[in-house]
Amino acid sequence: EITIPESVYKIGVYGFAFSTAKKITMNGHINKIWEYGLYGCENLKEIKIPGSVTDIAYHAFSECTALESVVLSQGVHSQTIGGTQES
Repeated sequence: EITIPESVYKIGVYGFAFSTAKKITMNGHINKIWEYGLYGCENLKEIKIPGSVTDIAYHAFSECTALESVVLSQGVHSQTIGGTQES
């Protein structure tokens, strides 16, 4: 399990790519998950996304083949989910 610390505000391009974690919990300061941020996390089954997230880029969860649960916290007001490369 990975718990992202309060000091982190964004998950960068390939930031957690190929992680072997089964569960990821984000802090309440994360505001963006960049493209391919969690790419290829084949063991990831659950992720909790805080209400602070406003953008989830394209392919953020690509190849997360075991993903069963994406929990969006109350108050999530994403402006973009899976936008194109041009957005």
